[in-house]
Amino acid sequence: MMKQLKEASAVAREEAAKCKAAKEVIKLPNH
Repeated sequence: MMKQLKEASAVAREEAAKCKAAKEVIKLPNH
């Protein structure tokens, strides 16, 4: 149970990081 929770948490963190990176890219002017 704990292992699944940790894995889900890791996936959520990864998704959040991807989302943040995408937002940063969107803020940049298109080259």
